[in-house]
Amino acid sequence: MELTPAQINSLTFVIYLATVIFAAQMFLALHNIYAFLYKQGKYRTLPLLVFYVLTVVLTGLRLFYNLWFFRNLVVEYDFVMLGMPLVKINMGLNQCWMLIELNLRVRLSLRMATNNSDDLDSSSIETED
Repeated sequence: MELTPAQINSLTFVIYLATVIFAAQMFLALHNIYAFLYKQGKYRTLPLLVFYVLTVVLTGLRLFYNLWFFRNLVVEYDFVMLGMPLVKINMGLNQCWMLIELNLRVRLSLRMATNNSDDLDSSSIETED
């Protein structure tokens, strides 16, 4: 099966979109690694460390695969060409959302912990004699 120019253009757009999403995901992951693992010393928490290591490795491999796939665009199977980038876009969007949600939840828990410690420090018990 030969692809039409419109199909090649739409496939090129999908691959570019997936690459942008994976680049954004990599940026979010690296930002969270710096902000939460490095600055707060959370790298000692093994599940969190493994999560971020796997996120960076898998996102890097997806970026590499997208660039390789774009370079070798001459494939005769339409389903393979159109199906995989769409699945990868979906997975990338889901992982971006998870990273954003994790970022928001950690910020919220830190803000709540800071507010609770400030309330405890500022309140004093006065006794009247």
